[in-house]
Amino acid sequence: MKSQVLSEQYTKENEAKTVCKTLKNLTGKTAQAILKETGQWNTIPVDLDTILTTLNIRKRATTFESLEESDLNKSLGEISGLVLLKGDDVGIFYKKTDTIHRKRFTIAHELAHCCLHGESMLANGYIEYRSSFTSATDPREIAANTFAGELLIPEHQLKKILSRLIVPSLTALATIFDVSVNVMRARLWDLKVSFFDDSNVSEGDLGDE
Repeated sequence: MKSQVLSEQYTKENEAKTVCKTLKNLTGKTAQAILKETGQWNTIPVDLDTILTTLNIRKRATTFESLEESDLNKSLGEISGLVLLKGDDVGIFYKKTDTIHRKRFTIAHELAHCCLHGESMLANGYIEYRSSFTSATDPREIAANTFAGELLIPEHQLKKILSRLIVPSLTALATIFDVSVNVMRARLWDLKVSFFDDSNVSEGDLGDE
């Protein structure tokens, strides 16, 4: 689906207010519950394709150009991802030119919104964006980032890996879990886990690599 279509779908009030069964089933679930339900509890790295297929969520790569340039959405800045509701379907869209790690984080982040903020989305047809103008202090975005970290880097699996490492290397851990060093660094900080930062990557947005 092209970006223009996304913009048109977003402006349709009738579509926005449709009760989506798929989203309703996701609302309130934790990252841990999603991992168990989709058979990814013991998988490293987490297979997002399996998660989406099991949850009946579609994913699609796009450019977002038309959406970013439209008068309705010009204030969003550069868009990395969004959730689109249509009938009983949930679609997660991500920027096709992004790196693999950024795509994975964007998908996990948008799935987080479905679980954490499903009630408001069901009530208002709310579509969550992940963009360059997203506030780092927005509680909803912070919660979605935390959820994404829990999904991509499960604490119980991280502890198993750490127990086997003499030196908890940041880049090694990022490679094992197939995430960027920035995402891994944020997760380790969140869990208050000491590690050896052997990367020279600048501090950018989560999932920028």
